[in-house]
Amino acid sequence: MAKQHLVAIALATMLAAQTPNEPAPADPVIRVSVDLVQVDATVTDGEGRHVTDLQTSDFEVLEDGKPQRITHFSFVPAGRLPGGPRAVATRLGERPTGASPTPTQPLLKAEEVTRSVVLMADDLGISFGDMPRIKSAMNDYYLIGYNPSRSDYGPAFHRIQVRVLRPGLQVRTRSGFMGKPDATTVRSQPTRADLLRQALFSPFQGNVPLRLRVIRSAGPVDPKTGHRQALLRGRVEIDPKTIEFREGPDGLRTAVVDISGTALGIDGQSVPGADQTYTISLSPKEYEETMASGLFYELLVVPPRPGPYQFVVGLRDTQSGNTGSANAYVEVPDANAKKLGLSSIELGTVGSTDRIRRTFQSGAVLGFAADVYGARKGADKLPQIEFAIRLHRGPEQIFTGKTMPMPRQIRGAQTVVSGEIKLPAFLPPGDYAVELVVRDKLAGGKSGTTSEWVELTLLPPRN
Repeated sequence: MAKQHLVAIALATMLAAQTPNEPAPADPVIRVSVDLVQVDATVTDGEGRHVTDLQTSDFEVLEDGKPQRITHFSFVPAGRLPGGPRAVATRLGERPTGASPTPTQPLLKAEEVTRSVVLMADDLGISFGDMPRIKSAMNDYYLIGYNPSRSDYGPAFHRIQVRVLRPGLQVRTRSGFMGKPDATTVRSQPTRADLLRQALFSPFQGNVPLRLRVIRSAGPVDPKTGHRQALLRGRVEIDPKTIEFREGPDGLRTAVVDISGTALGIDGQSVPGADQTYTISLSPKEYEETMASGLFYELLVVPPRPGPYQFVVGLRDTQSGNTGSANAYVEVPDANAKKLGLSSIELGTVGSTDRIRRTFQSGAVLGFAADVYGARKGADKLPQIEFAIRLHRGPEQIFTGKTMPMPRQIRGAQTVVSGEIKLPAFLPPGDYAVELVVRDKLAGGKSGTTSEWVELTLLPPRN
């Protein structure tokens, strides 16, 4: 398991021991029965055009060959937002409530989403001639519901047939459903893993704001293989004001949080990181400092190969139930390529331990550092590296520093380029980028030069 830590600025230590998992409560047995079956049906005429004017009397539904009485019926037109007021079958005789959504209707909130249906087509495996028909079939449909004649279902497949009584029409729908026994053991409460996974992969960021910064680097050279292992470090800033701290009789403020992280590759495989429960106990003074400065957490993920990854982190406050998530795209280079390479640039105000925020005051002095990979070595077994700093604002390069020799390195240690940058006080506020350009004096051509960027935002100088 990779080492994880959680720190607050100006605090030496923030974490107590990991909270042991408590035994899960016994699962109750809940009786489940089926009182409504819903079926989506698409109807077209002989020329493949959608038919939109059908009524309940135009349909017949059979389950396992037995006719069923239709109790719910509605037509869902194309463009309907998921979870809209008419995205479910309306009971016969009832009038749908709410106006039809329009394309300008605002996006739904998390608590307003009831059900979403996603249809996907693999356009690489579909002929060009079939694509219009398939796209058309994904629009306009009827939502038909019925109360089944039986309330319990055994573990078997139950066939559904939907027939259109109007001549010359075709109907497409699912062929049936798989039943389950009436007595089903269902967890009354989701497990810790369930809740944390929901926070990790939720499309909504939750109510605990997180800020994520991913740093690319590589481990030391393996003496046996001569290879390096690529590393991803996810640094997370947590807003402590959204975490519930409970005050104990000793005056300590205590919070308990679950944290999980992973990196998702383009092949769909997940590379796990941390999955821990932490107890944070703060004295009154530490609590005040933490509320002002924030909580910071770092987790390590080891990607198996170079390529693009989606780095995802999720958090759950176990005392309030509040959750938060953040994600970032990162391209992992080949750490063993036979050319000059750099890690991500570490950047921060000199004297500060904050390596997540990149918002600085004009006139501040910034420290920077980056690992250098693939540099050649001379007769003394040391690299000969020189570097320069450039400052950009948008597409414009506004400053180029002098080319400087890298400080003398320790033989056998990781090669590092580091230094300081003083941001001129006259620079206007706005978004900037620092470029670190590194050249290997022992290598020729383009393979001997590389660069790395880091973005920052400047604020007006303090009075």
